[in-house]
Amino acid sequence: MEIVVYHSLTGNNRVLAAEIARRLGVSAVEVEAVRRRRIWTVFADMILRRDAAIRPLPAAAHAARSAVFVGPVYDMGLAAPLRAAVAALAPGLDAYDFASLCGWRREGEPEAVRAALTAAAGRPPRRMELMAVEDMMPAADKGRVTAIAAQRIGPADLGHWSAQIDRLTAPDG
Repeated sequence: MEIVVYHSLTGNNRVLAAEIARRLGVSAVEVEAVRRRRIWTVFADMILRRDAAIRPLPAAAHAARSAVFVGPVYDMGLAAPLRAAVAALAPGLDAYDFASLCGWRREGEPEAVRAALTAAAGRPPRRMELMAVEDMMPAADKGRVTAIAAQRIGPADLGHWSAQIDRLTAPDG
């Protein structure tokens, strides 16, 4: 893999992207929406299934032969800015992987995310890891949307998902 491409509204997926890039010894590139993203923008994107305009990605992103895309999953789909980046970069990639620090696990979510990635890229990801923030929370907060949405992940918290990150950053076999 030659590059990590990420989008993060809360900063959680930025932390994950930085760790993946560190382990792989590659650069991480942030996907920036043209318009500022807020929670209401995200809701509108989900309801209307609309795309987001993104700022041009650097030449290094377009030159990469493989990538790890990292970003949130909203309503069992990709965040609109990340979906736009996948669509823009996938034609030039030999392979890609996907990772997300998402809020919680929902039945059918892995299949829905894989389908969304396949639709955006024209082919499925080589590897995919969905890591639920809820997994590291106290039992009293599990299932509480407000508590899960407010949770901020730091580098030390990533140890909770070390097995998933290890699988994602393992050499190709």
